[in-house]
Amino acid sequence: MSDIKYLFKNLIICTKCNKNFNTKNNNGTINYICQTRKNRGKDYCDSEILKEDFLIDIIQKNRGLNGKDFNLSKVKQTIKIIEVNGTDINIKFKDGSEIELADNVMNFGL
Repeated sequence: MSDIKYLFKNLIICTKCNKNFNTKNNNGTINYICQTRKNRGKDYCDSEILKEDFLIDIIQKNRGLNGKDFNLSKVKQTIKIIEVNGTDINIKFKDGSEIELADNVMNFGL
């Protein structure tokens, strides 16, 4: 997936501090980090740093997509928003369904 970059840019928001997540390229690994955490540190916001590959994997498994079907256009068409609060992640889709991850436990909701 190294050819896919910044798929989730402008889609991830921190619900702890109401800031957007920024992208960060860490030696070819794309990460998303809360603006507050990036600028002020974990003491000000402890929302998780998300790896793009992790988000891709979760969404592909939930949606039954393979690598060639997963692209920027598909992400923008299907994902409404990704909300992060500490270790809790809620991926909301435009069709009304969602994926909730809380403390590394995945719940697929409608």
